Amino acid sequence: MSDQINSLIHTNAVMAFQQGEISERKRLVGILKSYLELTCEPNELGEVTDNPEWDRGFQAAIALIKGEQK
Repeated sequence: MSDQINSLIHTNAVMAFQQGEISERKRLVGILKSYLELTCEPNELGEVTDNPEWDRGFQAAIALIKGEQK
């Protein structure tokens, strides 16, 4: 009986950890996308400064968090 309970506890702990990891990845990607959108906002003069380095950096960070890049 003890082995079954330990197995159940272990399984539930692993599932909870994995769900937390998925949630945290989504949260971080959302934050990065929000910051990336801010870089596209116009200044006081209505001008938007295109910065491909920032865009590539944000895209790379998002890919890393999503596990799409190593």
